[in-house]
Amino acid sequence: MTRRTIGLLAFGLVAALVAGCVSNSNLKSNPPEVIREVNAYKDGHDGISVSFVLTDKAGNPTASDGTAILNIGTGTPPLFTKNYDIRASDFKETTVGQGVHAKTILTCSLGFIPYTQFSEKPYMHGLENVPYRDHSPVTLYFKTPDGKVLRGVTEIYWEAG
Repeated sequence: MTRRTIGLLAFGLVAALVAGCVSNSNLKSNPPEVIREVNAYKDGHDGISVSFVLTDKAGNPTASDGTAILNIGTGTPPLFTKNYDIRASDFKETTVGQGVHAKTILTCSLGFIPYTQFSEKPYMHGLENVPYRDHSPVTLYFKTPDGKVLRGVTEIYWEAG
């Protein structure tokens, strides 16, 4: 190997290490202040998947231990409700966006939830179950280790058009 090749390899290694330290220093470092987004979508024909993103005071992605409480629907009883024990290690880094708009976020997936765990089936394939005919609210509460409760809401649409 030439000195130039060794120098380029060393420079690349240092640049990669610095980039890794910089990107990781902005993630997972501060307590959560906001549930930035809750994502709920139909997953196949027999269930849904739910995930969420936490941010700190500065709006940076963060991860935390805590308890997630998921409620789907507003009826009595709701379509689905469950508590999840969450660990900071459950949050996974992912890149969203492309090019100059790409950014790294941390997302926590609650996994696949089959309709068989629901109190009743939502509107599917022409069968109506009021009040879940078209869509339902999905509310996620996240209780931090210090007792703060954060709230995020989205909608899930059961049938297109």
